[in-house]
Amino acid sequence: MATMSTAVWIAAASLPVIAFVVIIVVAVRSMQREMGAIRTIGRTPASPIGQVQEGALAKIVGLARPAGEPLTAPLTGRPCVHFEASIQHHVGGHGMDRGGPWETEGQESRSQPFLVEDDGGGRALVETDGAWILLQAMDLQQELQKGEPRSDEMRDMRGRHDHEDAETATLRERYLEGIIGEQQRVAVYGRCAWETDPDPGGGAGYRGAPRRLRVSAPPGAKVLITTDPGLF
Repeated sequence: MATMSTAVWIAAASLPVIAFVVIIVVAVRSMQREMGAIRTIGRTPASPIGQVQEGALAKIVGLARPAGEPLTAPLTGRPCVHFEASIQHHVGGHGMDRGGPWETEGQESRSQPFLVEDDGGGRALVETDGAWILLQAMDLQQELQKGEPRSDEMRDMRGRHDHEDAETATLRERYLEGIIGEQQRVAVYGRCAWETDPDPGGGAGYRGAPRRLRVSAPPGAKVLITTDPGLF
């Protein structure tokens, strides 16, 4: 009986260690996947859309444009085809001590299929479901000190995440947002297939028929999208 009790105690005491190890393993694998995606899109030379072969894995570079009604970024109201936004509060030092970590209170991310138009007049429709997206930067980084007024957009986002939405900050807070905006230059990597372009004014023609490329996820992988010029 004592032996069994000891074994149960040891097992219970080991649970936090096991959970920590699992978290570390998951984080390392996620980092490895991200580094692999960066290597793939960074090392692959860009192809002009009109020269991409049917069924090829290829990288294209061009300007993003909504395929329909654009999304609206939650904190700035900017039209876009992808956004990421987060609310954070500071949990570090006090007074003049500005160090310490930030804790995320809420995050939002949304994408929609969008068009890419390159310098040669080619057009591609990019599927974004499950895509890996790397933004060059979160171009909105607004910090509020306790008592400073929040914008209506900040309060609305807080409300969507079940946080208090008073008119002024109750803590030291930070609001971040990044987007892929209309006419923003992007690089996209994925499986490519040609299709009829429903927009008569766009696409590379083949015997007079307008065509566009469709970029989708390869089997077992993801479409890779970035706004980082270093990976173009």
